[in-house]
Amino acid sequence: MLRQQQRRRHRWLERQSCSNRHILRVRHRLDGQHRRSLLFAVACEW
Repeated sequence: MLRQQQRRRHRWLERQSCSNRHILRVRHRLDGQHRRSLLFAVACEW
């Protein structure tokens, strides 16, 4: 059971880093509000 939780957390961290990489790629073209909505959209795709 603990192992499952760790695996789930690891998967979540992978998704977060993937999202963050995507955000960093486009951040310079977006203002703060757009960036926040994009982060939300990327997070919801998973």
